[in-house]
Amino acid sequence: MKEQKNTNPKRIAVDVDDTLVESVTDFLAFLKIRKNIDVKKESFTTYYDNFAGMDKKEIDSLFLEFENTLDTFDFHDKATSTLQKLKEEGHELFVLTTRPTEIKEKTITLLEKEFGKNFFTDFYFSVEFGGSKARVYKEMNFDLLIDDADHHAKAVAEIGGNVLLFEQPWNKTMMEDPNIRRVKNWEEIGKLL
Repeated sequence: MKEQKNTNPKRIAVDVDDTLVESVTDFLAFLKIRKNIDVKKESFTTYYDNFAGMDKKEIDSLFLEFENTLDTFDFHDKATSTLQKLKEEGHELFVLTTRPTEIKEKTITLLEKEFGKNFFTDFYFSVEFGGSKARVYKEMNFDLLIDDADHHAKAVAEIGGNVLLFEQPWNKTMMEDPNIRRVKNWEEIGKLL
């Protein structure tokens, strides 16, 4: 992906879990207490690896239970200040997440607690669009997606979209793509945009 500077306002979609906020590390700490399962984030190759024989349905149920214990998010370092800078520069910011709709209102409330109401132009939960972030990206005419999931990054790149891929253990083996640029942190994102 070509290096971008803020020469014109962009419509930027931002993922929540493990992009904007640290979710997996906190969820794993919850699993250790709740189920006595000790898994390290670094061992993941996908979101659902190494869960001691649990299926996706049980993991999703535990994730909802975990989310219901939260009264705040653990935001990545510089995420808030970087997004505030982008907003001040005239970029339109959207949330695009695969979080379940059962926690939609809580997710919006916690994000608004950090950023204030009307900071994000809108919130999109991809499950309401058949689970496809690429579909939402295209329908909403976004210019950029900031995400950590390689399958979403690939799908958006395949339709010609641009992605900043937040480096995580589960996306390390992804093949290079001209529309996808890996980033280590929000400070790097701030310098690119």
